Amino acid sequence: MTSMETPRAWAKLEETVFFLDHLRQEHDAGTAESTRAFGFYLSAFLNAAYSLTVLLKFEATHIQGARKGAYNQWRSEFLGRLSAADGAIWSTLGKHRTAEVHTTGVEVLREERPAVPSEDLPAGGLAHPQAFYRILAAWYPGQMNLPQWARAWRDAPLHHFEIEGERREVVRVCAAYVRLLHRFLDEFHASPLARGGR
Repeated sequence: MTSMETPRAWAKLEETVFFLDHLRQEHDAGTAESTRAFGFYLSAFLNAAYSLTVLLKFEATHIQGARKGAYNQWRSEFLGRLSAADGAIWSTLGKHRTAEVHTTGVEVLREERPAVPSEDLPAGGLAHPQAFYRILAAWYPGQMNLPQWARAWRDAPLHHFEIEGERREVVRVCAAYVRLLHRFLDEFHASPLARGGR
């Protein structure tokens, strides 16, 4: 018997990757507007991830005819195989999605970070010419015609989740979650349940 098809669940995985890419872009932009957009994309990401798990169960049980009990057992076994760190990510993002949809919203901790490093604006601390221009501009306000790259230097928001008492960057946690969701689908399709086991 061939492995069952779960096209909607796979489409939701693609959707999580789409929103993760947008989270990265807004994170890197580091503006007030990007902070709002970051929140919108995070909400969409969490809902796409949740939808993946719901749709996999639906496709397995309603379309392919697997017993719900067998699917639930497989899912529990999958979660039991996760490392403590991966299990914490899975659990935390599930709770954040519930909070986002049903209660107070997702809790993201924010702090300011130094200007965003990029190819045309590398990080270099005080040794970087940008730091020199910023110091001079502070000492002589309104007296300097700063180059655009020096004027663009700003502090930017850094978004964190708190996971088991530790602050973790939201974008990195979401990227790890995407890897777990991909593993979730891969392991389901490798299981006897996906090959017609009931």
